[in-house]
Amino acid sequence: MVNKKTLYSKAKKIYKSNTITAKIDKLIYGGNGITTFDGIKVFVPYTAPGDYAQLKIIGKKSKYYVASVNKLIKPSPVRVTPLCPYFTHCGGCDLQHIDYNAQLEIKQNFALESLNRIGHMNLKNPPPIIPSQPFHYRNKTQYPLVGHPLKIGFFRQLSHHVIDIEKCLLHPPIFDRLRAFIKEQIVKSKEPIYNEIRHTGNLRHIIIRQGMHTNQILITFVTRTPHLNQQLYKPLARVFPDIVGITQNINPDRTNRILGNKNRVLFGNDYYYEKLLDKKFKVSSNAFFQVNTQQAQNMVKKLQEFIYPAEQVLELYCGVGMLAIMISNLVKKVYGVEISQDAIQDANENLRINKIKNVEFIAAPVEAVIKNYHAVDTIILDPPRKGCSENLLNNIIRLKPKKIIYISCNPTTFARDMAILKAKHYQMEKYELIDMFAQTYHVESIAKITAQ
Repeated sequence: MVNKKTLYSKAKKIYKSNTITAKIDKLIYGGNGITTFDGIKVFVPYTAPGDYAQLKIIGKKSKYYVASVNKLIKPSPVRVTPLCPYFTHCGGCDLQHIDYNAQLEIKQNFALESLNRIGHMNLKNPPPIIPSQPFHYRNKTQYPLVGHPLKIGFFRQLSHHVIDIEKCLLHPPIFDRLRAFIKEQIVKSKEPIYNEIRHTGNLRHIIIRQGMHTNQILITFVTRTPHLNQQLYKPLARVFPDIVGITQNINPDRTNRILGNKNRVLFGNDYYYEKLLDKKFKVSSNAFFQVNTQQAQNMVKKLQEFIYPAEQVLELYCGVGMLAIMISNLVKKVYGVEISQDAIQDANENLRINKIKNVEFIAAPVEAVIKNYHAVDTIILDPPRKGCSENLLNNIIRLKPKKIIYISCNPTTFARDMAILKAKHYQMEKYELIDMFAQTYHVESIAKITAQ
């Protein structure tokens, strides 16, 4: 054990020299490589396990350093040449410099380490993972804009500096063509671009969504004011026949939040349709839907496998009702809860479209609704990245469900919540990963948790 005085003296020595030579031991959740130099942890983005490199210290914290690669002396055997010219400049991808099969192994280790370190489990082997299509899998893209000169693209990592991106490998090629056409129309229409520092201008974001199995496209222009030049959006549907709707979302606030509370239809509908397996879903412009359609189908198949047998099911954070509808033929009754009124409207419409009679949706905070339930044998959880509140978990435990199916997009918060459930005599019976976000450090998981 290195004492604080020794650690501090070594830290000063490293920082003064500014460069070190080291081998990257592994990647940690968040995408950074990690190495140790004289007992001090050093975090290095855009590295691969096994890289041997000269590192430049660029940041100092109380217990660790942040470095960048000054010179790659011997590259890792899993390192590949990124296909995207914007990689490391754009903040959208974290792992494109690593072979895809190795990416999957890294994500498996993220989950294993989180469950053992945070969840206080004693797992020996990493969980299985379902691979994704490595590129062109996203059904939704959100473009921020800046003006003078006009840029439409994505933010540089950990900043609000927009990188002008003509081509992204994560979404369908049609999105790149739409972006290019819209950029031309912005110039022609002279629509003022929003300036977040001065809170002036108008056009803030462009959001493009597509049904991967229907090809239907929905475009949303996010503006500061209700105004939007018709010359900007009217030619779109004539040039791109798959567009079924163009909407405007008005966000007048000085905020980092993308969407405001007011919407209006400029052309066609404020929704598109998507198909999953044998079901059809309406997805409104503001509603959440999984961004990787193929992997959403794989997740549904796992859910259907894990859910049986069940009678009374309570789904929390149900969104547009996709999961509830997909298991409706396997259970007696499903109650779905979601705080978003727009999502619940879509959910109820999806019941009608698919002729489902045994599902009921409720628009309310999950913490408020769960207090009213007493007789459910199965709970489905699909919380946001921050996981479940302790209050919500306590109410779930109070219900004493026989089974909990927990879908998570963050292995660290899942492990934290699993530790609480484990302490109350629940055990993780099955756990599988789904690579919902290829080329990034993010990973989805689904767990079957049963009462002991």
